[in-house]
Amino acid sequence: MSWTLRLSGRSIGKGMPLKAAITLAVTHLLSSALKHAKKMLSLFPSSLHLWSLYADLEQSAGKMNVARKVYQNLVEKSVVRPCSAAWGPYLSEVFGIS
Repeated sequence: MSWTLRLSGRSIGKGMPLKAAITLAVTHLLSSALKHAKKMLSLFPSSLHLWSLYADLEQSAGKMNVARKVYQNLVEKSVVRPCSAAWGPYLSEVFGIS
C-alpha cells in the first residue's frame, strides 16, 4: 500500500510506504520548525521560553550535543536557577548536566 502526503500544498512521499512517508513528513516539519525557532530567537534572544523550545526541537532532531549546550546555557542563567532545582535531576540523567 502506498501513500501521498500533502504538506504546505506540496505532495511528498508519493508512492512510498506509509511509515516512510510519515518519517519524511516529520523530518520536513521538524527542519521547518527549527528554521522558524532560529528566526524567532534572532528577534527575541532573551526569551528563555524560546530557548527551551529550541533545545527541545534540537533534541527531537537527534542533535543531542546542540540541545545539551542550549540546556546548559539555560541552567547557567541566574533567572533559571530556581527552576534548576526541579529540572536538575532530569538534566543530569538525560544530558549529564549537573
